[in-house]
Amino acid sequence: MLRRIFSCCLAGALTALALVAAPSAAQAGAPSAPPKIMLFGDSLTQGFNGDWTWRYRVWQSLTEAGQAFDFVGPRNDVVEYTTWKLDSQGYRNPAFDRDHASLAGMKFMSGYYQLASLARSYRPDVVVGLIGVNDLLAGTSVADLEAHWREQIAQARNVDRGVDVVLVPIPETWAAGVVDYNAMLGRLAADLDTATERVTLAPLASLSMWSDTFDYLHPTASGQRKIAASVEGGLAQLGIGSGSAAMAADPADDHQWAPVPSVTVAGGAITVAWSAVTYASSENVWLHDLTAGTSGVQRYVKDTSTTFQGVAGHQYSIWLVPVKGYGAMDTSSLPVEVTA
Repeated sequence: MLRRIFSCCLAGALTALALVAAPSAAQAGAPSAPPKIMLFGDSLTQGFNGDWTWRYRVWQSLTEAGQAFDFVGPRNDVVEYTTWKLDSQGYRNPAFDRDHASLAGMKFMSGYYQLASLARSYRPDVVVGLIGVNDLLAGTSVADLEAHWREQIAQARNVDRGVDVVLVPIPETWAAGVVDYNAMLGRLAADLDTATERVTLAPLASLSMWSDTFDYLHPTASGQRKIAASVEGGLAQLGIGSGSAAMAADPADDHQWAPVPSVTVAGGAITVAWSAVTYASSENVWLHDLTAGTSGVQRYVKDTSTTFQGVAGHQYSIWLVPVKGYGAMDTSSLPVEVTA
């Protein structure tokens, strides 16, 4: 972390006696540059449109705690969920430092981005690496991934002396090979960690497959918070943040991330229609019978319309909840009221 300040120590050893009387930059009160942090990974890190992303959560928590830092990397986008198009800026809240070095679908062994070239271009003080699940799902062995980590860290250190690395365990422990991979990361950190070039292991984010992911792999809003807490724990080991800062509550739902329903009534048939969106794969369509005090829902509607059979004279309130995979997003449309 502080290698920029002390990088000249060895070169200046022979003239140390002549410099004894000179105040150091720290003694003189000269501010040091905020640490540059590069978030390196795949779709778990990049995220999708309509997501907060765990990157936002880390930024939010560190910023609110007063920690100065700078995210760096070649990208600042998320992926469109239904099309997998890159370069989307469809963050749930785009008002944060969005720079990163992650790419959806990327494998660690053969990915488009490699640590050595990233380190050469962006000179990060810290690399946060959450990657490898795509390799494991494709059958790559843990031994091969360990060898690649060793090679990549050595190359990054060669071009960017003093770079620190935070290894983030893959949180989807139910996926094949993940438990062994995470254990390997712990051994790797213990083996490669030095006083001047740290390698730390972040705590494991304990995700629930059903509530913290929306497709057995990618995190929901709750999963993103848990991964962010894991990353903060790793950064705290390097003196960046406390690792225990509480993340602020989200603002009230502004209903902007749910399509607006339109409703038509023909006899007792109530037809609900909406525009297609790229951030959700289906919609949960809720219908509350205000007259009877009962509710119903049609789940995972992949079309852009559906029909309910209402009761003549009954008043209904209807709203939409967008769904990624099997996970309902933490937003909804404003309700529309009609009478059958």
